[in-house]
Amino acid sequence: MNGNPNAHNIEPDEQLVRDATLFDDWFFRRFMKDYPEGAELIIRICLGRNDLYVTELSVQEPFDAENSSGKEGILDVWARDDNGEVYNIEVQYDARGASPKRAFHYLSLMTQYELSKGAKYDSRPNCYVIFITKTDYIGENQPYYWLNGFRPDGKDAGIGAYIIYINGAWKGDDAIGHLVRDMAQTDPNKMHYGVISTRARSIKHRKEEAKMSGSLAYLKEKWTNEGRNEGRNEGRNEGWNEGRNEGRNEGRNESIYEYSHSLMTRLNITLDEALRLLGISREAYEASCQAHNASKPT
Repeated sequence: MNGNPNAHNIEPDEQLVRDATLFDDWFFRRFMKDYPEGAELIIRICLGRNDLYVTELSVQEPFDAENSSGKEGILDVWARDDNGEVYNIEVQYDARGASPKRAFHYLSLMTQYELSKGAKYDSRPNCYVIFITKTDYIGENQPYYWLNGFRPDGKDAGIGAYIIYINGAWKGDDAIGHLVRDMAQTDPNKMHYGVISTRARSIKHRKEEAKMSGSLAYLKEKWTNEGRNEGRNEGRNEGWNEGRNEGRNEGRNESIYEYSHSLMTRLNITLDEALRLLGISREAYEASCQAHNASKPT
């Protein structure tokens, strides 16, 4: 039995916001947007320092080093502190997106970007990529893992470029334990850090966030219903997932294009974020673009 007497009175869009945690991409980015205090707290905890202050912050910005001709990156959070050191904070609910090769790619972009043409190598500021994973991605039951930047004796190698993985499943009664539990908590009143709870409470009570989640719920419901209707026409009623797969097989690729772009417009988010929210692969989206362009009158 549900202990909340008002549970059945909660609208679906409100429930989506209430259930959100900082391990949800959209909620984490809205938490961080224009909130350097949040980035500052997380960086301080992950690095075990209390002497840095975030002076610059951007969220979900395409990042491509000027002298790079390869793949760009879209960083969840980019920050610079008062000493000029730079940080990328990535939150990964799904371990499939937490590859150390991805972390290294982001780190390489940052180091290239920070070193101007003709500048001396030692002039580049230290760069940090911090991956906070919902599970213990490395699997050694430690609160954190520094993957590079140190000599065998444990001393800093002087590279000035570091990858740090934070174990989101850590249960310790320490700063990282409190941080990851706050990030997994849906109720701001049960959070440990005031910097996190105050911001989370503010977002969860803003009408625009409810409107945003309502847009997502609306699009998912619409797609689910279309999938069900197609299933009924063929003697099946598999719902959202099966209906979506059948739709792809039967030429509903154009709908993928329409729904993703509708979500981008409604929520003012990037294409990659819309695809993640809708559970659509990049390959499926590209196929939908082809279908959409083919349907245009010539």
